[in-house]
This record gives sequence, C-alpha cells and structure tokens, in this order.
Amino acid sequence: MPENVWIGTTCENHQHFNRRWGYLSTIPARIRFTSHEPALSPLQFAEAHPDLIICGGEDGAGARVMDPLWACELRKECASKGISFFMKQMTRSKPIPRRSLRP
Repeated sequence: MPENVWIGTTCENHQHFNRRWGYLSTIPARIRFTSHEPALSPLQFAEAHPDLIICGGEDGAGARVMDPLWACELRKECASKGISFFMKQMTRSKPIPRRSLRP
C-alpha cells in the first residue's frame, strides 16, 4: 500500500463497526479510519484501534437523529486511547454542541 493512501470504512452502528473493522484492520495501510456516520447508535471500539474516527449525523429529509451524547462519549474514548477524532456535523447540520465535545 502506498504511504499516501488512507483506508477507511463507514460504520453507522456497533454491529457494522465490529464486522467491518475486522476486515479493515488486516489491510496494511499507513492510516486506517472509521467514519461513524450516519451515527445511528453509540459506538465503542474496545480493543480496536483505528487511527482516526470521523463522527457525524444524517442530513436531509427523513434524517434520523443522532444523540449528541454519543459523539461526546466517543470523543472521550478516542482521547483516552490517543485516537484522532473529527466531528463532522450533527443531524440536519444543527450546530455542534461545543461544551459536550470538550475533553
């Protein structure tokens, strides 16, 4: 795998994370990331150690609501494990609650 290639997967819930990370973790890449969007339930990753987690809610008509607490807890877990965290957007592009995402 070339040094400039990052590889990732979308995992909208814990079930999809477990299955997809199993495949992703075997691929030799410089950066492996998970996009937890649309976040449809909380995500915990126990022994898994992606380099980056991107978190975001759904947008558009019929968007399912992401609980801001899910993002807060995920960000805390990332901070405790040295995993980079990027909060992309809340449901329907509502403002990201800054207080809840502080370390």
